[in-house]
Amino acid sequence: MERRQILIVDDYPGARYLRSRILSEGGYEVLEAGTGTEALVIARALKPSLILLDVNLPDISGYEVCEQLKHDPTTAAIPVIQITGAWLTEEDRRRGLGSGADAYLVEPVDDVTLLRNVVMLIESPT
Repeated sequence: MERRQILIVDDYPGARYLRSRILSEGGYEVLEAGTGTEALVIARALKPSLILLDVNLPDISGYEVCEQLKHDPTTAAIPVIQITGAWLTEEDRRRGLGSGADAYLVEPVDDVTLLRNVVMLIESPT
C-alpha cells in the first residue's frame, strides 16, 4: 500500500509540528507549508492525498486557498480539512464549507478526531 501524503498548512510552527507527529505516527507522510501561497505551490506540484488547512494565514486566508484549490482542475479532487482556533461561529463554518472544504474543525482538536477525519476522507472507499 502506498504511503499517503498530507500537506499541513499553518503559519504557527508549533501547530505544524504537533499535527505532523500525530499524522506521521498514523502512517502518513507529511508535507508542511507556512503560508497560503506556499500551500498552493506544493499542492499543485505534489498533489497530496489531503490538505489540513488553517483558516488564519499571514498572506491569504484558508478560505481563499481552498477556493483556489477547488477551482483548479489539477487540485480540485484533493480533500481539504479546514481547521481554526479563531473562526468559530456557525457562519464561519458555513463559509469554510462553502469555499469547498470537505470538513471544518474547531480547535482544540484531539488526536482521535483529527485521525478519524483524515481516515474518513482519504482511506474510506468512495
